[in-house]
Amino acid sequence: MHKRDTIRIANDDRLDEMLFQSTTSKYDELIDSSVRNSSLCALLQQCLKLDGDIIECGVFRGESARAIVQVISAANSKKRFYAADSYQGFPNEGVTEKDTTLFRSKDRLGRKFRIASDVPDRLDKLFKVKKVDGFVVKGFFEETIASLKLERICFLHLDSDTYSSHMLCLTELYDKIVTGGIIVFDDYRERKWPGASEAIHEFFDPKGLVPKLDTSREKAAWYIQKPHT
Repeated sequence: MHKRDTIRIANDDRLDEMLFQSTTSKYDELIDSSVRNSSLCALLQQCLKLDGDIIECGVFRGESARAIVQVISAANSKKRFYAADSYQGFPNEGVTEKDTTLFRSKDRLGRKFRIASDVPDRLDKLFKVKKVDGFVVKGFFEETIASLKLERICFLHLDSDTYSSHMLCLTELYDKIVTGGIIVFDDYRERKWPGASEAIHEFFDPKGLVPKLDTSREKAAWYIQKPHT
Protein backbone atom coordinates (compact mmCIF):
# COMPACT_ATOMS: atom_id res chain seq x y z
CA MET A 1 0.00 0.00 0.00
CA HIS A 2 1.33 3.46 -0.90
CA LYS A 3 2.19 5.81 1.94
CA ARG A 4 -0.44 8.32 0.78
CA ASP A 5 -3.11 5.61 0.99
CA THR A 6 -2.04 4.70 4.52
CA ILE A 7 -2.34 8.38 5.45
CA ARG A 8 -5.83 8.59 3.90
CA ILE A 9 -7.07 5.62 5.90
CA ALA A 10 -5.51 6.97 9.10
CA ASN A 11 -7.23 10.33 8.53
CA ASP A 12 -10.57 8.58 8.02
CA ASP A 13 -10.01 6.62 11.23
CA ARG A 14 -9.48 9.87 13.11
CA LEU A 15 -12.64 11.39 11.64
CA ASP A 16 -14.65 8.32 12.55
CA GLU A 17 -13.27 8.40 16.07
CA MET A 18 -14.41 12.00 16.41
CA LEU A 19 -17.86 11.13 15.12
CA PHE A 20 -18.54 7.72 16.66
CA GLN A 21 -16.53 7.59 19.88
CA SER A 22 -16.70 11.13 21.25
CA THR A 23 -18.75 14.28 20.88
CA THR A 24 -19.41 15.28 17.30
CA SER A 25 -18.51 18.94 17.76
CA LYS A 26 -14.91 18.62 16.53
CA TYR A 27 -16.02 16.49 13.58
CA ASP A 28 -18.70 19.03 12.67
CA GLU A 29 -16.20 21.87 12.92
CA LEU A 30 -13.89 20.18 10.42
CA ILE A 31 -16.59 19.14 7.95
CA ASP A 32 -18.42 22.46 8.20
CA SER A 33 -15.19 24.18 7.22
CA SER A 34 -15.00 21.97 4.12
CA VAL A 35 -18.62 22.76 3.29
CA ARG A 36 -18.03 26.53 3.56
CA ASN A 37 -15.09 26.28 1.16
CA SER A 38 -16.86 24.09 -1.41
CA SER A 39 -18.74 25.31 -4.47
CA LEU A 40 -20.02 21.75 -4.83
CA CYS A 41 -21.81 22.23 -1.50
CA ALA A 42 -23.07 25.68 -2.52
CA LEU A 43 -24.64 24.16 -5.64
CA LEU A 44 -26.08 21.29 -3.62
CA GLN A 45 -27.69 23.71 -1.19
CA GLN A 46 -29.42 25.41 -4.12
CA CYS A 47 -30.90 22.08 -5.17
CA LEU A 48 -32.41 21.08 -1.83
CA LYS A 49 -35.55 23.04 -2.64
CA LEU A 50 -36.12 21.00 -5.82
CA ASP A 51 -37.93 17.71 -6.20
CA GLY A 52 -35.77 14.61 -6.43
CA ASP A 53 -32.92 12.90 -4.61
CA ILE A 54 -29.12 13.14 -4.58
CA ILE A 55 -26.57 10.75 -6.04
CA GLU A 56 -22.79 10.63 -6.13
CA CYS A 57 -21.20 8.40 -8.76
CA GLY A 58 -17.64 7.79 -7.64
CA VAL A 59 -17.14 7.89 -3.88
CA PHE A 60 -13.69 6.36 -3.24
CA ARG A 61 -12.76 7.21 0.39
CA GLY A 62 -15.90 9.33 0.89
CA GLU A 63 -14.44 12.82 1.28
CA SER A 64 -17.12 14.57 -0.75
CA ALA A 65 -19.78 12.17 0.53
CA ARG A 66 -19.10 13.39 4.06
CA ALA A 67 -19.65 16.98 2.94
CA ILE A 68 -22.85 16.06 1.08
CA VAL A 69 -24.18 14.26 4.16
CA GLN A 70 -23.30 17.29 6.29
CA VAL A 71 -25.30 19.60 3.99
CA ILE A 72 -28.32 17.28 3.98
CA SER A 73 -28.20 16.86 7.76
CA ALA A 74 -27.80 20.58 8.49
CA ALA A 75 -30.86 21.33 6.37
CA ASN A 76 -32.92 18.56 8.01
CA SER A 77 -33.65 17.42 4.47
CA LYS A 78 -35.58 14.21 3.84
CA LYS A 79 -33.89 13.64 0.50
CA ARG A 80 -32.23 10.28 -0.04
CA PHE A 81 -28.54 10.22 -0.83
CA TYR A 82 -27.17 7.41 -3.03
CA ALA A 83 -23.42 6.77 -2.71
CA ALA A 84 -22.53 4.72 -5.79
CA ASP A 85 -19.14 3.12 -6.31
CA SER A 86 -17.62 -0.30 -6.84
CA TYR A 87 -15.49 0.32 -3.73
CA GLN A 88 -12.91 -1.93 -5.41
CA GLY A 89 -11.53 0.16 -8.26
CA PHE A 90 -12.30 -0.02 -11.97
CA PRO A 91 -13.87 -2.99 -13.77
CA ASN A 92 -11.90 -4.95 -16.34
CA GLU A 93 -11.68 -2.85 -19.51
CA GLY A 94 -13.09 0.13 -17.58
CA VAL A 95 -10.03 2.18 -18.45
CA THR A 96 -9.49 2.77 -22.19
CA GLU A 97 -7.02 4.60 -24.38
CA LYS A 98 -9.21 7.70 -24.04
CA ASP A 99 -8.17 7.90 -20.38
CA THR A 100 -4.43 7.48 -20.74
CA THR A 101 -1.79 10.18 -20.70
CA LEU A 102 1.99 10.22 -20.77
CA PHE A 103 3.27 8.02 -17.92
CA ARG A 104 -0.30 6.90 -17.08
CA SER A 105 -0.93 3.65 -18.93
CA LYS A 106 -4.14 1.61 -18.87
CA ASP A 107 -2.47 -0.93 -16.63
CA ARG A 108 -1.32 1.69 -14.15
CA LEU A 109 -4.66 3.48 -14.06
CA GLY A 110 -6.51 0.20 -13.70
CA ARG A 111 -4.85 -0.37 -10.34
CA LYS A 112 -6.11 2.87 -8.79
CA PHE A 113 -8.85 3.38 -6.17
CA ARG A 114 -8.79 -0.16 -4.78
CA ILE A 115 -8.46 0.80 -1.11
CA ALA A 116 -12.12 1.50 -0.38
CA SER A 117 -13.60 -1.79 0.79
CA ASP A 118 -14.10 -0.34 4.28
CA VAL A 119 -15.97 2.74 3.07
CA PRO A 120 -19.52 1.29 2.78
CA ASP A 121 -19.56 0.40 6.49
CA ARG A 122 -18.19 3.81 7.39
CA LEU A 123 -20.90 5.49 5.32
CA ASP A 124 -23.70 3.40 6.82
CA LYS A 125 -22.57 4.49 10.30
CA LEU A 126 -22.33 8.11 9.15
CA PHE A 127 -25.87 8.01 7.74
CA LYS A 128 -27.15 6.70 11.06
CA VAL A 129 -25.36 9.26 13.23
CA LYS A 130 -26.36 12.16 10.98
CA LYS A 131 -29.92 10.87 10.55
CA VAL A 132 -29.64 11.01 6.76
CA ASP A 133 -31.58 8.68 4.48
CA GLY A 134 -28.48 7.31 2.82
CA PHE A 135 -28.02 4.24 0.69
CA VAL A 136 -24.74 2.66 -0.41
CA VAL A 137 -24.89 1.45 -4.02
CA LYS A 138 -22.06 -1.07 -4.22
CA GLY A 139 -20.97 -2.51 -7.55
CA PHE A 140 -19.67 -1.56 -10.97
CA PHE A 141 -21.85 1.07 -12.61
CA GLU A 142 -22.90 -1.16 -15.50
CA GLU A 143 -24.38 -3.52 -12.89
CA THR A 144 -26.05 -0.96 -10.62
CA ILE A 145 -26.93 2.41 -12.15
CA ALA A 146 -29.53 1.26 -14.68
CA SER A 147 -31.34 -0.83 -12.06
CA LEU A 148 -31.60 1.89 -9.41
CA LYS A 149 -35.17 2.63 -8.35
CA LEU A 150 -34.49 6.33 -8.65
CA GLU A 151 -37.17 8.34 -10.42
CA ARG A 152 -36.05 11.96 -9.96
CA ILE A 153 -32.67 13.51 -9.24
CA CYS A 154 -32.06 17.08 -8.10
CA PHE A 155 -28.28 16.79 -7.75
CA LEU A 156 -25.66 14.50 -9.29
CA HIS A 157 -21.99 14.58 -8.34
CA LEU A 158 -20.12 12.80 -11.11
CA ASP A 159 -16.63 11.81 -9.96
CA SER A 160 -16.06 8.64 -11.95
CA ASP A 161 -12.80 9.50 -13.74
CA THR A 162 -13.05 7.51 -16.97
CA TYR A 163 -14.68 8.13 -20.33
CA SER A 164 -16.83 4.99 -20.20
CA SER A 165 -18.16 5.58 -16.70
CA HIS A 166 -19.07 9.20 -17.49
CA MET A 167 -20.96 8.14 -20.61
CA LEU A 168 -22.77 5.35 -18.78
CA CYS A 169 -23.84 7.52 -15.84
CA LEU A 170 -24.93 10.44 -18.01
CA THR A 171 -26.86 8.18 -20.39
CA GLU A 172 -28.69 6.44 -17.55
CA LEU A 173 -29.27 9.38 -15.22
CA TYR A 174 -29.61 12.62 -17.19
CA ASP A 175 -33.26 12.11 -18.10
CA LYS A 176 -34.05 11.65 -14.39
CA ILE A 177 -32.62 15.02 -13.43
CA VAL A 178 -35.36 17.54 -12.77
CA THR A 179 -35.50 20.96 -14.39
CA GLY A 180 -33.07 23.18 -12.53
CA GLY A 181 -31.19 20.17 -11.18
CA ILE A 182 -27.41 20.31 -11.22
CA ILE A 183 -24.60 17.97 -12.25
CA VAL A 184 -21.19 18.72 -10.74
CA PHE A 185 -18.17 17.29 -12.58
CA ASP A 186 -15.10 16.53 -10.49
CA ASP A 187 -12.91 15.52 -13.44
CA TYR A 188 -13.84 18.11 -16.07
CA ARG A 189 -10.72 19.75 -17.52
CA GLU A 190 -8.65 17.48 -15.31
CA ARG A 191 -5.45 16.71 -17.19
CA LYS A 192 -5.07 13.36 -15.49
CA TRP A 193 -8.44 12.16 -16.81
CA PRO A 194 -8.84 13.40 -20.40
CA GLY A 195 -11.61 10.92 -21.13
CA ALA A 196 -13.91 12.65 -18.66
CA SER A 197 -13.92 15.94 -20.57
CA GLU A 198 -14.29 14.11 -23.88
CA ALA A 199 -17.36 12.25 -22.60
CA ILE A 200 -18.93 15.39 -21.13
CA HIS A 201 -18.58 17.29 -24.40
CA GLU A 202 -19.74 14.32 -26.47
CA PHE A 203 -22.88 14.06 -24.35
CA PHE A 204 -23.73 17.73 -23.88
CA ASP A 205 -22.53 19.49 -27.04
CA PRO A 206 -25.53 18.20 -29.07
CA LYS A 207 -27.78 19.64 -26.35
CA GLY A 208 -26.12 23.04 -26.59
CA LEU A 209 -24.90 22.83 -22.98
CA VAL A 210 -21.40 23.69 -21.78
CA PRO A 211 -20.08 23.32 -18.21
CA LYS A 212 -19.81 26.50 -16.17
CA LEU A 213 -17.41 27.20 -13.33
CA ASP A 214 -18.91 28.16 -9.97
CA THR A 215 -16.39 30.25 -8.05
CA SER A 216 -18.67 31.38 -5.23
CA ARG A 217 -16.46 29.51 -2.76
CA GLU A 218 -12.74 28.87 -2.48
CA LYS A 219 -12.88 25.38 -4.02
CA ALA A 220 -14.53 25.97 -7.40
CA ALA A 221 -16.70 23.42 -9.21
CA TRP A 222 -17.62 22.75 -12.82
CA TYR A 223 -21.32 22.10 -13.34
CA ILE A 224 -24.26 22.02 -15.72
CA GLN A 225 -27.80 22.99 -14.68
CA LYS A 226 -30.59 21.24 -16.52
CA PRO A 227 -32.61 23.82 -18.46
CA HIS A 228 -36.30 23.97 -19.21
CA THR A 229 -37.08 21.86 -22.26
